[in-house]
Amino acid sequence: MKRVYYLIVIIFLLVACGKKDKPKPLDNITAKKPIAPIEESKNEKIDAGTQYLLNGNFEKAIEFYNKGLEENRAVAFYNLGVVNYLLGKYKDSEEYFRKAIYENKEFKPAYINLAASLVKLDRIGEAVETVSKIEPSNAKEYLIVAELYAKAGDVAKAYYYFKKLEGSKDITPAGLISYGLFLKGIVEEAKGDELIDKGIKKLEEMESKDYDDFYQLGLAYHAIGDYGKSIYNLKSALNVKKTYEASEMLMKIYESQGKYDLAAILAEDLVGLNPSMKSYLYYIDNLIKSSNYDEASNVVNESLSKFDKSFEVYKIAHKFYILKGDLVNAHKVAKLVYDKLRDDSALLFYIRHSILYDYNLNEARKLLPQLKSPKYIAIAKGFLYLKEGSFSQAEKIVNDIKDDKDPDYNYIKAFLLLKSREYDSVEKHIDNMEDIPERFFYKFIFYYNTKQFGKLAELSLKNVKYIKNLKRYPRVGFRLQPTLEDLNFVFEFRPDFETILRLILTPMFIDPEEMTSYLSAGYNLLQQSDQVAALKELKKSVNFSEGIRHNNTAVKYMLEFDYESASKELTEAANYLGDNPIVYFNIGLLMLNLGNIEKAYEFFDSVLLNNKFIFPAYLGKAVCLSYQDERVRVFAQYDMLISNYNILENNEKSQAKKYHYYKLLAMLGYKKYDELIGTIKDNDPLIYKSIKNMAILFKTGDYKNYLKNENHFFRNKTINALLTLYYGDTLIDYPTNDRVSDYMMHYLALLKNKDHKLAVHRVDKYLLIEDIKYDIFYRKDTILENLRRLRKLDSNDVNLYKLSLYYFTLKKDVINAELSLQNLKKYNMDKQGYYYQMLYHFLTNNSFNLSKSINKYIEVAPNDYRGYMVELLKGFKENNLQTAYDNGIRLEKSVLKNEKIPLEIVLNEF
Repeated sequence: MKRVYYLIVIIFLLVACGKKDKPKPLDNITAKKPIAPIEESKNEKIDAGTQYLLNGNFEKAIEFYNKGLEENRAVAFYNLGVVNYLLGKYKDSEEYFRKAIYENKEFKPAYINLAASLVKLDRIGEAVETVSKIEPSNAKEYLIVAELYAKAGDVAKAYYYFKKLEGSKDITPAGLISYGLFLKGIVEEAKGDELIDKGIKKLEEMESKDYDDFYQLGLAYHAIGDYGKSIYNLKSALNVKKTYEASEMLMKIYESQGKYDLAAILAEDLVGLNPSMKSYLYYIDNLIKSSNYDEASNVVNESLSKFDKSFEVYKIAHKFYILKGDLVNAHKVAKLVYDKLRDDSALLFYIRHSILYDYNLNEARKLLPQLKSPKYIAIAKGFLYLKEGSFSQAEKIVNDIKDDKDPDYNYIKAFLLLKSREYDSVEKHIDNMEDIPERFFYKFIFYYNTKQFGKLAELSLKNVKYIKNLKRYPRVGFRLQPTLEDLNFVFEFRPDFETILRLILTPMFIDPEEMTSYLSAGYNLLQQSDQVAALKELKKSVNFSEGIRHNNTAVKYMLEFDYESASKELTEAANYLGDNPIVYFNIGLLMLNLGNIEKAYEFFDSVLLNNKFIFPAYLGKAVCLSYQDERVRVFAQYDMLISNYNILENNEKSQAKKYHYYKLLAMLGYKKYDELIGTIKDNDPLIYKSIKNMAILFKTGDYKNYLKNENHFFRNKTINALLTLYYGDTLIDYPTNDRVSDYMMHYLALLKNKDHKLAVHRVDKYLLIEDIKYDIFYRKDTILENLRRLRKLDSNDVNLYKLSLYYFTLKKDVINAELSLQNLKKYNMDKQGYYYQMLYHFLTNNSFNLSKSINKYIEVAPNDYRGYMVELLKGFKENNLQTAYDNGIRLEKSVLKNEKIPLEIVLNEF
């Protein structure tokens, strides 16, 4: 569209260039105008007229030119044409240039200026026909003709004459700018910008500038996107002289920025400069968009009186009354245009109004047979079918039209595509709709549903005032779409270190040699004949021995992914050993593998309160915190691990060496990739080299290099398969009895639109919760049954009420959703709970509580885009586009994890 614009707005920015066979008077009047210069004559009266013209005394010039007509008619007519052109009297200038040509068929400047006058009268075809009778021979003529052909859409001829202009030594800044605009329009952006920049530089170097210089700079800066300087120069031009062209250009810039109040002031000037229908339409449109309805009402009435045969004026008057919600006057205008004009366009307009605004379908059906145009009949039927809800019928009939230029065809097509969520081709149809509120709303819906939040923000800002007082707008709804992110899966795969860390963490053995201290103490006491004390110490050694056996057996089961057996063994180990930090770490890791992240965090934290040198507990805490998006606290765990390792190393170097592996993992989490790559050597243990390979992976993203190396992490096969799917988009499906690997692969396969079937696992409470989430995602019929199962297992589990709230909100079951929310509030609400509460209040139109819910969620999760998403939609519902703009900007900067967004705007009915 931008390129077409450059071709359309090619401007006549020209230089004076006289004949070569005689000297010319200094012509500063036409030098920068899109016309050939004034002509000198040997006739004294004409020469006197010319002198008056050059001095700006147009009345005296006309008087003397008229006196000189008898003596040198061609030149006198020609110069009269120039004067009238400069006065903006283009019909008169056309008449005089034609008379000059009649007197002298070889008078080339008269042809040039006749064409310029015809351009001003929007008669491009006649202008082209006029210049085709001559061959330009100087820079000014090349430019006039090149611009004319550009306006006519004849790119080849325009290019030919611009190339001739480029080779001329007399090319002016205006010529450079005009040629540059043309080149940008035909996709030669670089050279076009270069020429425009040259033109700007030459104009800016001028010590004093007149109207034409400022105007040309305004156009040039606009072409290169520097709107601030464009506005400055256009204002400067208007300070020198108020003209239609500069006022119109500045008005359009303000319109593009959504500054409709300023655009309305300039449109009022246009009415004063030229009270044409076009000027009135500009004025009314900008008054409407700046919400100045009182003044708009006056101008609408004036224009209806002044242009009572103009269909366009009736249309904008009708639009005004619809926006006001004044259906009575809107109906009157629709009926009036039909009664006045009595043509197919007017009849379709009235039928359209009857369908869309009066809901009088019988009236529409009665009038429909009077339409003659097959296209108009199809459009009227299309509107009728849409209003009746017969969308397939509407689509069938509208597809036979296929007129991309017809606003009503595009209106119907845009609605159908948006309703069916076919976004690939809908934007062009929205753009080709009439400038009615529906076009704004359809554009907003399109930008939102396709996550183009930057464009949505820009659109909102431009229309803050326009939409604020709107009385009628499309019936829209909001659809909740279950997403992986919304359901908060505990076996989520994310392309970060903490996800990999969760997979490679292993349980800890207790060294049996640690019980020898109890045995030694018992034997010593027996030798001292202290049998009671000896028995006590020996019993401790037996308990410790049993505890170690249960713990180490649990480790074996965990490495085999038998979490049920591991749980029993760890329970026994805790009975014998109490709050032993290693047993507690293993319980925490078991909870993490089962899917209870909150409980896992509690155990890891308890371990470190007991013993700050149980290093893997820091890593476990980092994993848990990563699921809460607590990045600062995640890094703090790595930092504390490294610091405490260094303390141990300074005091017990040989002991510290056993835990060096954990320090290297912490460095990996801390993103010290270069240090790891540089310090880990080829003769280091294989597990260290695996860490080095992973450091290279996270630094470079080269997963293929990682996979070709031999790595020795726990669950290495799972890690390789996940990386292959994430980076290479290839699913390596293999059977596993490890719920962590299987469910993580299932999550990622869903994210990548791959078909992955879960293995059969023993379903405990935690896996049941995960399965309910997948039931909701897939919208299975087993959701309620599984919610009941969860309730029987543990009626106090907060997940029961969170998932119930989400499910019943999704089903629009307000009663059960409200009951679920009230039960949820009895527990400590977390981020997910507050999110579901916000969704519930939004989708049930609970405006009283919605603002509080949004504010609370943003307070709890300031970095989560979903709070701003709901606030944006709230602004949209309430016609508060400033809120939509603010949150659109925030969302543009956010990272959305899923392809689809949780809330979609839908068109309910036409």
